[in-house]
Amino acid sequence: MRVPESDSPLVGEGGAGNTGSARVDGTRVLDATEEFAGPYTITVQDSGNGELEFLVTGPDDPVGQTNAVTADATIEMDGRQLSLKGTPEVGDTFTLRESEARSVFDNLGALADALEASGSDSGSRANFANVANNVLTGLDAGLENFGRVRSEVGARLNAIDNEREANEARVVDLKAAKSKIEDLDYAEAITDLQLRQVGLQAAQQSYLQIQGLSLFNFL
Repeated sequence: MRVPESDSPLVGEGGAGNTGSARVDGTRVLDATEEFAGPYTITVQDSGNGELEFLVTGPDDPVGQTNAVTADATIEMDGRQLSLKGTPEVGDTFTLRESEARSVFDNLGALADALEASGSDSGSRANFANVANNVLTGLDAGLENFGRVRSEVGARLNAIDNEREANEARVVDLKAAKSKIEDLDYAEAITDLQLRQVGLQAAQQSYLQIQGLSLFNFL
């Protein structure tokens, strides 16, 4: 089953080869009316004067924009925001893209890969934190989707049970009607019908005789 990989429309990721301690701390939509032209890549580079800067590039912006690097930085583009926790190093990269549908097993596989590749240095720990945060967010979205599907299936099963009970009641009624027909005493029924016909004929004759009378018949 494929489910949204995040409960947010955006996903932030850190590069696998990052050496700094910075990790993705979250994403936000600041202005949903502005079109998102990503995915965007944020690269930490030397500005040339001994300071670091973020170079933000996207499909429609190959040259990119630069922002000064600070610890626990936030980078904004197209009304979206990527928040970092920690301090990056030169060459570290981060991406901001739209959330996609992903298999729960893909999320677990990504977590297993991150565990195998994890080390004791700050870059490895930050990379594992980035992957773990995304995977856990995806698993939460998957569990929420499982709960929704389970509720839908339960409602359908209840409807099937109700229909089955109604059908069983109809079967009982039909069996009772069939039993009345099959258990009918035809001789008794014919005799009763004949008696009713005789009574009807007598009533009709009496009505005709009475209808022909008038007050002059009694004078």
